Amino acid sequence: MKYLSSLFMACVVLSMPLLGDTKRYEVSSGEIEYTIEGGGKMIGMQTSTSGTKTVVFQDWGNVEVSESRETTKMSGQQPQSEHTLVKFEDGKVYSVDFEDKVIYFHDIMGGGYDKISQNYTQYGRDMLEQNGGKRVGSEKLLGYNCEVWEWQGMKMWVYKGVMLKITSNMMGVTHTERATKAKFGVTIPSERFALPKYPIKKADAMYEEALEGEDMSEEEKAQAKELMKSFGFGQ
Repeated sequence: MKYLSSLFMACVVLSMPLLGDTKRYEVSSGEIEYTIEGGGKMIGMQTSTSGTKTVVFQDWGNVEVSESRETTKMSGQQPQSEHTLVKFEDGKVYSVDFEDKVIYFHDIMGGGYDKISQNYTQYGRDMLEQNGGKRVGSEKLLGYNCEVWEWQGMKMWVYKGVMLKITSNMMGVTHTERATKAKFGVTIPSERFALPKYPIKKADAMYEEALEGEDMSEEEKAQAKELMKSFGFGQ
C-alpha cells in the first residue's frame, strides 16, 4: 500500500499545475534537503522508516528533480532500502527504477501542456479547500513563513507553493518529511537535472502491474484504476 499512497500523493502534487500556469511556485529556483522518518504497526508487525530526500527546481518549478533514499525496518525481517528519483519537466514525468535500470515516462498532458499565466498559489489553495482541506495557521520553518494546511490525515507546511514539511498518519503508520536546509533564488547546475542513461518505457504498464500486486479487494483496485485514469493513465 505504501507504493499506492506515494503514487497518489505524487499525482495530487503534479496535477496542481496542469492548468498550464507558467509558475508552479512563487520562487524561481530552489534546493531543499529533507529528512524522512516514520513507523508504526503494519499487519501486526512494528515498522520504522528513515531516509533523506533532495529536491532541486528551476524555471519556477516547471523543471524539478526529487531524489530520495529510504530504509524500512520490519520486525523479524531484513531492512529494505529504496532509492527513487522523479523528474518533472513541462508536464512530463520521468520515474527512475534503479533496480531494473529503466525510466518510466508519462506525459500528463499528452503533449498539450501550454504555459499561460495563472496564480498557482491561489489555485493550490482553492483546490485544497474544494477537496476538504483547511488552512489552520502559519509557522516559520528554517526562517521561511509557511502556510499550514490539513487534509485527509495529512498536515502540510507550504512556502510560496513549495512543501517544506508534510506529516501523515494512515492506519496507524506515521510518515514525516521535513526540510533541514532550503535555499531559494539560486543557480542550479544543469547536471543536477540529468537522468541516468537507462531505457525509457511508458508508465501505464508499471501502474497496472503495481495495482495487481497490492493486497486490495477487486472493488478497491477498480477505484484505484479509475483514479489513475483521471490523471491520464491507462487511457
